[in-house]
Amino acid sequence: MYKRFADPRTVYLKDLARRLAVSKGGDYLRLFETARALEDAVEKHLGHKGVHANTDLYASLIYYMLGFPMEYNPANFALARIVGWVAHVLEYWNMGG
Repeated sequence: MYKRFADPRTVYLKDLARRLAVSKGGDYLRLFETARALEDAVEKHLGHKGVHANTDLYASLIYYMLGFPMEYNPANFALARIVGWVAHVLEYWNMGG
């Protein structure tokens, strides 16, 4: 979806993850800094190919900092997308598909 530039939602989630990490400190702050360094490295080496961090990078950190176990991430990510999936199905049905 975002081939020419990074997903703008990532900017918001990155800031939220940073604020949570700063407020919690310690390992959470180190984890955020690691994610930021990973994003910077990917952007530097693959950004020109349209590869950018997506919302899941920082959303996963936010879920973790809020106390969700990491193994819940796939379910959390699916829950966030269900409305869009249902909208696509309804649109398809309305088109007579």
